[in-house]
Amino acid sequence: MDIYEAIRARRNVHKFKKQDVPQGKLKKILEAGLQSSSAMNQQPWEFIVVTDQDLIRKLAQYKYDHNMQGLIASKVPRGEAEQMAGGQKDAFTNSVAVALICSKEKRLPIESSWSCIATIWLAACAEGLGMSPAYFALPAQGPLKEMLGIPDGYDIAAILRLGVPDVIPEAKPRKSLDECLHYNRF
Repeated sequence: MDIYEAIRARRNVHKFKKQDVPQGKLKKILEAGLQSSSAMNQQPWEFIVVTDQDLIRKLAQYKYDHNMQGLIASKVPRGEAEQMAGGQKDAFTNSVAVALICSKEKRLPIESSWSCIATIWLAACAEGLGMSPAYFALPAQGPLKEMLGIPDGYDIAAILRLGVPDVIPEAKPRKSLDECLHYNRF
């Protein structure tokens, strides 16, 4: 698959088949992530590949609890909040979770991780896999760091849920370039 085809085909996949992700593909995808640019080429990332289903369930439950707390605080009606948070929790089912962690001691670690996430996402798509990232606010990361044994001095940029897609969402309409392109000034 060429890069432009992968860009068009990439989706936020939340439903995965109960099928293992081949180790070779996973390593190839993570190797692609290592080719990403970063501030001052500091490459602030480390990866934790989580295949233990009990640990994945704990991560999923924590994501649910974290989302519910934020949604309720934002005055989202409880039923709607449960549906939204439940969808995030369910997206961990049958996935391999890859925690992308970044050293706080590097320059712009979280910002640098964005290019790594995008590269991994496109590589996963090119390899026939699906992905969706799960983000956690920095103040809420303590329990996650404990679950994953992350030492002091690191933050979690995202937990990437990877797997064999069970359902690939339809493409949603996109703006045309003419609708959002400006030259020199807005």
